[in-house]
Amino acid sequence: MQIVRGEYDRSKRLEVIGETDAKRREAVESAQKTIVEDAETGGRRNFLTYLVGALGTLFVATILYPIARYSYPPERKKKVSNSAIVGKDGEVPPNSGKIFKFNDLPVMVLNVNGEYTAFSAKCTHLGCLVQYDAKANNVWCACHNARYNNDGTKISGPQPADLQKYGVKVQDGNIIVFKA
Repeated sequence: MQIVRGEYDRSKRLEVIGETDAKRREAVESAQKTIVEDAETGGRRNFLTYLVGALGTLFVATILYPIARYSYPPERKKKVSNSAIVGKDGEVPPNSGKIFKFNDLPVMVLNVNGEYTAFSAKCTHLGCLVQYDAKANNVWCACHNARYNNDGTKISGPQPADLQKYGVKVQDGNIIVFKA
């Protein structure tokens, strides 16, 4: 064999290769060609890659789903009513106020000289609970010194609006609050 610039002369090499070796070489080249075509068209390896990825995703989802359901419990359906009995007639003494729950919201019922009024007990500024100030004869929010009249209209302070008003009546010795 002759070596030209560090390489074998192919033509001389092919003459030396026998018929058995040529068949082996063709089989190897055919196998390499099949591997290249499989890689280009997606073949078995890509199918297995996608299958393993899909099974892994399914496995992770079966673990994360219960954790997510536990972390975010379902919302409770709130029972909303138009009126409710919040207390007994003598439960709110004259010239005082008391906070009751009405549809899961705090509602203040005032008894000023025997006349009842009802309004939201959450200040319209930041949502703090208001209270009745007997000395000033008005409703006061301690968070920012907001003041309201006994019917829930704003007097002074940073609050943007009046308190939401509710209707109130006394029937059969019970204080009933209803949406106005």
